[in-house]
Amino acid sequence: MEPGTAYSGPSWAALAFKSISGSGLRAGAARVAVIEILAADPGSLVSPADLAVELLRSGTAGSRASVYRSLERLRQLDLVWRYDGSTGGALYRPVFPGQSLNCVVEDGSGRVEILDDGFLDSSIGEFAERNGVDLRSHELILRGQLREPGSGIDISR
Repeated sequence: MEPGTAYSGPSWAALAFKSISGSGLRAGAARVAVIEILAADPGSLVSPADLAVELLRSGTAGSRASVYRSLERLRQLDLVWRYDGSTGGALYRPVFPGQSLNCVVEDGSGRVEILDDGFLDSSIGEFAERNGVDLRSHELILRGQLREPGSGIDISR
């Protein structure tokens, strides 16, 4: 997917189930639940611990180890973005294969604000082209203090 290009294929959950099946894995109860939880709020960053609590709350069979295995497999399939923040644990967000992700991490609080900026994506794509890079995707993490915070995601817990 070209940077700055909107995805126009199947839903993230449908793509995740198809990719899991295509990789020879079965969609067990825990894996299905993890995909459904991530798909329900695709703009949020979520921790494996939060997913495990949600599995317990919903009565779905599965352990924290099942959550980690599911997330790692989704990451290998380029279907989740992993953010290793200063909070001591990884956070995950659903993405489409080749989707680029830009964010600001606020100093002090660790709050993450996802940036949806087509101009930035295009600029990075142009930079890659000028420098002979066949760009598949990119991640840009800016660190600093937001002057006018929007609806960022609080990951300081």
